[in-house]
Amino acid sequence: ELLNYWYAPEQEFGLAVRTGWAMLRSLGFLLLIGHVKRGRVVLAGDALSLINPFTGEGIFYALRSGALAGAAAADVPGAAARRYADALRRRLGTHLRHSSAAAWLARRRWVVDAAVRAARRDERVYRTVVELGLGDGRLDVRTLARIGAGLPRRP
Repeated sequence: ELLNYWYAPEQEFGLAVRTGWAMLRSLGFLLLIGHVKRGRVVLAGDALSLINPFTGEGIFYALRSGALAGAAAADVPGAAARRYADALRRRLGTHLRHSSAAAWLARRRWVVDAAVRAARRDERVYRTVVELGLGDGRLDVRTLARIGAGLPRRP
């Protein structure tokens, strides 16, 4: 209940920013914040629990969400929350879904081993995995195919 109270932005803070938080909570990467002000507040970075479910990294999200929040507030202050939520969804929504899928796959050692082998053999796979973990990358068909090709065969 306490988490629902803290993270009900559209009810408590006039925001509709839910990009990724429920997904992150289900993967055990939720960061708790100790103090939340009520009123006209826009949350960003760790305060919004924006962390990479694949790596646990968060500085990229802090910088990106802070920039998006500032741009939304500077452009049309009265509509900042809605514009910010839309911008977050556009900029990070697909990436968060892809990094959550990668986190789910990474729970299997044999998948991680296949990914490491694929990244060692193919620079593009390496760059895709790094960008997924440290930036706003996405899994692509080519990368998944290269990783899949290295999975152990079942008899």
